[in-house]
Amino acid sequence: MGDENRHTEQSSYELEVLRRRVADLDKDRHERRVLETDPRRSEEQYRTIFENAPVGIFHSSLAGKFIDANRRLALMFGHSSSEKLMAVVHRGLIQDVLYVDPEARSRIGRIAMERMGEWVEFEGC
Repeated sequence: MGDENRHTEQSSYELEVLRRRVADLDKDRHERRVLETDPRRSEEQYRTIFENAPVGIFHSSLAGKFIDANRRLALMFGHSSSEKLMAVVHRGLIQDVLYVDPEARSRIGRIAMERMGEWVEFEGC
């Protein structure tokens, strides 16, 4: 009987673990569905990631003007906020203000356009 009790306890434990995993998967599926159907929530999630990233991130126009930047990027360039950084850079083009090699932005843009939809890493800016 001892082995049978252990087997029953083990089965009960495994069943409970499976129930929890199914519940977690259902919750994840529901959250994904909500994000897909609610663009505001998706935007909030993007904004949270963008603002709290441990790296500097910016979004710019093809012409070289800032559209958005996160605070981490501002701190990297000695500014207390992204608004202050963008105000300084708006006097010129991003490549002239932020890049050691202004031509690097053109090269990065060309590579990004060639690989549309793919992640592009580039060093030596």
